[in-house]
Amino acid sequence: MDAGRLTKEPSCISDPKKILKHETKEKIDGLLQNIHNEVAVVVIDKIDENYMKLNKNDAIESFADELHTKWGVGDDHKKVSC
Repeated sequence: MDAGRLTKEPSCISDPKKILKHETKEKIDGLLQNIHNEVAVVVIDKIDENYMKLNKNDAIESFADELHTKWGVGDDHKKVSC
């Protein structure tokens, strides 16, 4: 996926609006190389109004759950914190 980076190497970062600097993305990708679990970094500039009806923590968790369902990121049987 093109994650807003200059290189075309695979990336775990989705930043379609290019919010993060190139150097920041490279640094994050470098750190993620040492993690032996499935990880995705998603950069968003705003959240849908429907999430705003929830408190901040519930909004984040709900968004992450929906993204997990759509993308199939991670393993439902493992609770891994990175």
